[in-house]
Amino acid sequence: LLMSVLRLRWKTAVVIAAIIAFFVAPWWAVEKSPQYVSYVNAWASNYGILLGPIAGPMIGNFWIVRKRRYDLQKLYTYGPEGCWYRGGFSVAGYLALFLTIALAYVVAYFAGMLSYVGPVPFPGNVIWYFCVVCSLILYLIFAKVFKEW
Repeated sequence: LLMSVLRLRWKTAVVIAAIIAFFVAPWWAVEKSPQYVSYVNAWASNYGILLGPIAGPMIGNFWIVRKRRYDLQKLYTYGPEGCWYRGGFSVAGYLALFLTIALAYVVAYFAGMLSYVGPVPFPGNVIWYFCVVCSLILYLIFAKVFKEW
């Protein structure tokens, strides 16, 4: 931003960014570090609920549906000539994503694996593995149903 908008040279932009970062640094976190660290650890240990359902369709599309072969020209082509699916969205991918997140909450609730980050419950522990497998299977089923395969 400093180089593109303000047209600064590299060295000048780095020095200014370092000064800004020093003063914007969360010094309040030093004062409240135990609460801050526990918040970050709780969130980081539970981010699998977000990444697992995304990884499943990506793995399924690359390894099974496309058999490790992508047409790069189609990936960068806008419109129905490219990887367009339905209006630019993969219905199978989104259904697998949202259904897996819902199933993860149900499984984690009954297994007693819900942990809270503030008031928000997150399925924790090893739910990430379940999410990858579940979203992969759901994606393959929905890709067949919606003829994306």
